[in-house]
Amino acid sequence: MMNKKIFTVLLCLWPILNIYSYQKGGVLGFGDMCILAYMVLAFPFCKMARMSRDVKYYFLFAMALLLLSLLDTCVLGDKGDGLGAISSIARVAFFSVAVIVYIPKCMDVDYGIRIIKWFTVVNSSIVYLQILLYMFLGKITFLVLPMLPLANGQTYSEMYNYLVLHSGRYYFRASGFFMEPSHFAQYAIVGILLFLYTRDGRRNVNDRKSFWIAAFCSGAVILSTSSIGIIFVIAIWLYWCLALLIRRYYPVNSLRNLLILMPVCLVVCAYMIGKLNVFAILLQKLSYTTITNSQSSFAYRVSRGFEIFANFPIREKLFGVGYGNILTYMESTDNMMEYAVSDYMNSMAYILCSAGVVGIILFIMIFYKVFSKNSFMRIFSMYLLLLTCCSSVVNSGSWMVFMGIYMTFDQKNTLPELCGGIVDG
Repeated sequence: MMNKKIFTVLLCLWPILNIYSYQKGGVLGFGDMCILAYMVLAFPFCKMARMSRDVKYYFLFAMALLLLSLLDTCVLGDKGDGLGAISSIARVAFFSVAVIVYIPKCMDVDYGIRIIKWFTVVNSSIVYLQILLYMFLGKITFLVLPMLPLANGQTYSEMYNYLVLHSGRYYFRASGFFMEPSHFAQYAIVGILLFLYTRDGRRNVNDRKSFWIAAFCSGAVILSTSSIGIIFVIAIWLYWCLALLIRRYYPVNSLRNLLILMPVCLVVCAYMIGKLNVFAILLQKLSYTTITNSQSSFAYRVSRGFEIFANFPIREKLFGVGYGNILTYMESTDNMMEYAVSDYMNSMAYILCSAGVVGIILFIMIFYKVFSKNSFMRIFSMYLLLLTCCSSVVNSGSWMVFMGIYMTFDQKNTLPELCGGIVDG
């Protein structure tokens, strides 16, 4: 077997690598290309492991999505974009093979947890630095490398000019090494959870360093002004604290930290939040609920897909219209023409429209660990499920990182004293 650490590093940095491509607007990002190269080179040495329940459910979902998509592409025939649909189906197959075959066999989960925690802290620190530079010096920083072509089809100057325009008209949105604040928030929340919970899934209540690092990263997520990030960070901390209160567990160290350091942190955070008007921004975004209002991508993403699905005939509601066929289907159907602007929607709605009720049931079955006795897996499963309802994340680099943790977290430790901090052991 090829070195597991190579695969783990590529997997954990996949979202960052996928910002760039071999050409402007390329089909594959650098992350996709690196993982694909590893899969090809490792294939002669990679034997199919015995499927766990997680992998079996993912396999059933992937097979249903692929078969239904192929059938729907054939049904659409000349009306559809055959090449585009096949490209989308091939991408689903690529990610599915990565999850089903390579992640269970090639992922070093303990090493991966270290990378995610370390990168979360580094990127959170950069977000704070970006915000401070903007608040006190008026300097806007955008850390995407200008010499590399971007996978989204835009140039560095176009992205930077948009950021400057948005900052002047509305507010500055820091994201560190990520392209968007929401991408940073999605990744950082996983790091925060890994700091708040031990390797065996219990709440990490006695580790002072992990507690404050999690709080530090949570502040960065809130200050990034990502709607998804703000909502999930607040929910995670409420859940974590309420669980301790219900169990009547009050660690002395944590109580001392709260009494001495929390007031200082609250004053600093309150000043920065007030300066950036974070919560007013969040409420404004949530107030935009119609699909025609483009001022809030969050509200647009949450509501639009389900409204489209509600207008499908019975057959399409049961089996969908195929992955990659949604826009083509809307363009070729009279009563759907008003929606045929784009297929932009959250992942749950996209799967619902692509594979119907059959596909969405199989997809939800993957997250049976939401009923687990393991505290980390329970809240992590809930996070992933809710994330798919408000973000387009499935079959992306970030989704592969999440699946890497989800599919392998129950494996036996291979590195000692992992959860004591970032650099222990």
